[in-house]
Amino acid sequence: ALHLRQEGIEADIVVMDGEVLTDIRRSELISKTMINGRLYDVADMSEQVSGDAKLQPLFFERLNVNAMPAATAKAVAEKAKRHHWVH
Repeated sequence: ALHLRQEGIEADIVVMDGEVLTDIRRSELISKTMINGRLYDVADMSEQVSGDAKLQPLFFERLNVNAMPAATAKAVAEKAKRHHWVH
């Protein structure tokens, strides 16, 4: 369960698998994120508590262009395959 220490205070946090203080690579294994006090599953960014909120697309997701350099796109694709990311 998540509890806020003070009513009305919202937090932006991430939930990850493992201890990042001993292995910084674990910081790539994020399972949940809290944005403006709402908890989302990172697989599809569906809200986990009420289940009725979806995040609006980010500005770069609304653009009809691929502004990412080819080398970066290749590196991201390889990382996605390695970590079983599905978008």
